[in-house]
Amino acid sequence: MEKPIICIVDNDAATREGLRAMLHTLDVEVVVFANAEEFLDTIGTNDPALLIADINLPGLSGVELLEHLNIRQSALPTILLDSVGDVHIAVRAMQAGVIDYIEKPFVDRLLIKRINDVLNLEHD
Repeated sequence: MEKPIICIVDNDAATREGLRAMLHTLDVEVVVFANAEEFLDTIGTNDPALLIADINLPGLSGVELLEHLNIRQSALPTILLDSVGDVHIAVRAMQAGVIDYIEKPFVDRLLIKRINDVLNLEHD
């Protein structure tokens, strides 16, 4: 059985690698991207089960990325991470269909629990 693919889109390399290391505890494959455009260019070549994206990306924001996925009629479950906590952006994200909106810094175990809930994974 193939492992589900989780895509991470964050312009901060330390955050990308930190999330990759944290998700290493799950039975998943992790693919990272530095921006939304890079992710959108490759979405057809892999079949992600979940997208975790930062709100504040260069170019397309995390919400704009989700809106682009909606235009493509992609039902990709998406969790958005935000270090600012802007209510207007959170509402826009919810209207775009985000499955969760999590403020940074977040508690690792809570993000892992949410990922497990979405992907129906078992973990230690």
